[in-house]
Amino acid sequence: MRCISIAALLPLALLGACDAKEHTGRAPGERAISLEPVVRLDDSGQPILALPERVSVDRSGRFVISDRSDKDVKVYGHDGRRMLTVGRGGHGPGEFAYLITAQPYGDSLLAYDVAMGRVSIFAADGRYVRSFTMPPPNPFWVRVVDDSLFLSIAALPGDTRGNLLRLFRPDGSTVSSFFNQSRYLGRDPQLLQNVGVIADGGRGVVFAAMGGVDSVWAFDYRGRRLGSAPVDPVRPLITTKDLLARNHGRLRRPDGTHVKHGNRTVFEIVALDSGSVAMQVAPYDAKRGIDPLDGGTLIVTALAGGGRMRTIARTEMVGGLLGRDRAGSALLLRYAGADGDRYEILRMRLQPATSEIRR
Repeated sequence: MRCISIAALLPLALLGACDAKEHTGRAPGERAISLEPVVRLDDSGQPILALPERVSVDRSGRFVISDRSDKDVKVYGHDGRRMLTVGRGGHGPGEFAYLITAQPYGDSLLAYDVAMGRVSIFAADGRYVRSFTMPPPNPFWVRVVDDSLFLSIAALPGDTRGNLLRLFRPDGSTVSSFFNQSRYLGRDPQLLQNVGVIADGGRGVVFAAMGGVDSVWAFDYRGRRLGSAPVDPVRPLITTKDLLARNHGRLRRPDGTHVKHGNRTVFEIVALDSGSVAMQVAPYDAKRGIDPLDGGTLIVTALAGGGRMRTIARTEMVGGLLGRDRAGSALLLRYAGADGDRYEILRMRLQPATSEIRR
């Protein structure tokens, strides 16, 4: 495919840019977050979105949404009408046992099945093109970075060296492997079983966080650490490590509830433009998990140079942070009706604000 051969040249330029200058984010100062409605989705009588996982925009401006429950990818036009449904449940070519994510990739579409460790590539019209299998152990996510690289996000404890993130080219060759779990979490198996890694990258920076940990980290494409910061400096998160320590190392409280139940945690992260990252924080429900569309706290953090990061925006929201557009602005999805059978896409905007964020 032509997009692959062209894309293979881009990582070299991006890595060169990493060496040429220090990464910094937006200018100092607090920002106000506004959420602007973009479009309401219309499935035109077809099965509606059941469990949306990621929202992206392809080169033609179509909205691409992976649906874990229906095991397919739903594609919507500018007007919100369903144009295409890609893939289906199954184990054959172009089918999914457990579709975990999908995103545009050049002029094509990439979808990752975590159960089979298989990446499938589809043409813009939904035709199955080819697939390849990830080397074991299966990563939990595979994300597209800059239409030219793939980001593999491992389930703990990571690869044989304990690295949780790997950037690789379309031909499978590795650009970098980094974010070693032993450095950030140690080797306590009980702790490792109760945290999860999330990450996203773009424009030379990979951002990573962990559900059950209170920090966010930034790395360049070579895996060199650029900075770190608390996820929420206003309402600091309580880590799973602290929760276990408070409960004498036990996962269950005396009343039978899981030690993580009700605890606020970061569960979504989206790399933005200008060396910035958006994160969604919400309480964990040990009985039913987390529905991102229930909302929570939306936080934006930016690189500040010199190994520093700072929070520049924070607000409470209704809806789920599920992706970004081609310009690097965050996209959110929320219910458009009381019965939950319609969805609306929103775009996050950052505007100057007058007050300074509390630290």
